[in-house]
Amino acid sequence: MTEPENGFDELCRRAVTAFLQTVVVIDNEASLVSDASDKTVSPSPVAAARKRATAPGKIAGGESETKAMPEKEREHASDTRGHRLELNKVSQAFAQQGLTCGVYLPTEKDPADQDELVRATARAISPTDACILDWQLKKGDSRPAVAAIKEVLKNDAQEGGRLRLILIYTAEKLEDAAPNLIRALREDGHQITDDYYEEAPIVVGDHFRIIFINKPTLGRTPDDDAAVVPWNLLPQRVISEF
Repeated sequence: MTEPENGFDELCRRAVTAFLQTVVVIDNEASLVSDASDKTVSPSPVAAARKRATAPGKIAGGESETKAMPEKEREHASDTRGHRLELNKVSQAFAQQGLTCGVYLPTEKDPADQDELVRATARAISPTDACILDWQLKKGDSRPAVAAIKEVLKNDAQEGGRLRLILIYTAEKLEDAAPNLIRALREDGHQITDDYYEEAPIVVGDHFRIIFINKPTLGRTPDDDAAVVPWNLLPQRVISEF
């Protein structure tokens, strides 16, 4: 074998891949339909300067792709494109790595009760080695995701501290989302440290690791922002974080 095949990083990758058995994806806007709209989107000058694109709907030349739409339709189009998860590409990528990838896809109406959404999300996360979790399981609302994370970590602690990896995969601004979770976990009594790795916020506790990464939507690309992870590279990111 060549040296790279015997290298430490490669041996670690193989060990993690062999250890990981199940991964779950939880997202309320997952879709089997691919969307090419992001190919025509470019970040705003401010967002580009900060290496984090936040302005949806802009095309080359500065015109708005959805300019002629009524306001409500523009909001819906932006939400559909910017917050989606292309499940077909994600599941295929995990299959190619030999990893079992389960899914839990809540909707705005099912479950309608927020407490049941939290319980169902926690149940989906609990038996898995790693979870890819949307930050807003209800449109504009991160509270169910935060509550589910707290519930899972509480159960893990009661069972002796199971190792837990959670990737928050979102279209939201990471610099806004991460402090909310950090504050909630500290208020819940968790001793944590927070840092950044390749522009992605990381929250680390005694038996868990939570990392925030961006979906490749709203004009975001890995070339401009290291915190952006394409659909097909999610398995590699899970393995490297684990």
